[in-house]
Amino acid sequence: MADEDGYQLNVFNGIESIISCELPSMTKILEEHNGPLPRPPLPIKTQDVWMKDQPCMATLAEDKFAIEFCAFVEELAIRCNWHQHMLEPPKAWRKKM
Repeated sequence: MADEDGYQLNVFNGIESIISCELPSMTKILEEHNGPLPRPPLPIKTQDVWMKDQPCMATLAEDKFAIEFCAFVEELAIRCNWHQHMLEPPKAWRKKM
């Protein structure tokens, strides 16, 4: 079965249809009509999310914490988890396999 034409593509398409691409602030389904969307550029003079302090529930009101936490998670998703899925690994990976 794994050797059948299109099997791998169908598996990846099935997985991709289940995995969510939406960010926490999005209220509509993200449509990628012309392939994967590029990661938004990091605005000039923006501190890297890895260097930022995460919101602290002990020092913020509950509503303020919820807003700051969602913004922090969204920024983490954009900066640390935005990637493209490929059917084949990059050439650099193939050499190590």
